[in-house]
Amino acid sequence: MKNIRYGAELVLVCDAVAYTTIDYAVALAQSGLADRVTIPTFDAMGCDTTVTIVLGPGLPLLAQEAPDDELGEDSSWSEGTSGFIRDVSSRTESVREGH
Repeated sequence: MKNIRYGAELVLVCDAVAYTTIDYAVALAQSGLADRVTIPTFDAMGCDTTVTIVLGPGLPLLAQEAPDDELGEDSSWSEGTSGFIRDVSSRTESVREGH
């Protein structure tokens, strides 16, 4: 699990969501673009939820190891997580290809 730091907030996500989000942020920054994404995350009770953030140049992100907790490893992805990874990976490729 990773915490994505966005401003003063920490967003708990699985590793794949963290890396997918960071990759997209890099592609957007290199292209001088911005986009809004809704990220699958977990609330304080460990229930699936989402947060919406803006990614773009000048908006730094940090992904760091989350402390060990009851949520455990990334072994179970929700359909929302799989959909997010497919969607954002597709967006990343489009930006890199200049579309």
